[in-house]
Amino acid sequence: MSQVAVLKRLDREGSLNVADLARAEKVRHQSMLASVNALESAGLVSRSSHATDKRQVLITLTDAGQTFLRERHQVGQSRLARLMTERLTPAEQRILAEAVVLIRRLAED
Repeated sequence: MSQVAVLKRLDREGSLNVADLARAEKVRHQSMLASVNALESAGLVSRSSHATDKRQVLITLTDAGQTFLRERHQVGQSRLARLMTERLTPAEQRILAEAVVLIRRLAED
């Protein structure tokens, strides 16, 4: 389990407690707690009390965490575009573009 995986899960699913995060990522509670502590120290997540159950502490992605994920995604897209241009022939690039259309159609169903 990576800290980025935790950030992505929080981005997709919203606030979760440590136990739910650990279950979702299939890691021990202690391991998730260490990751959450590191992410909180970096300012990427925050803790808050549950609205109806004050015993629960929810982990939430901060604005800085959202910015981190967005920038990481943009870097990945730029790298992929550069690799496609450098390593694929124009014909291979067209095939890949056609495949993307099919993959998107499958994902929508």
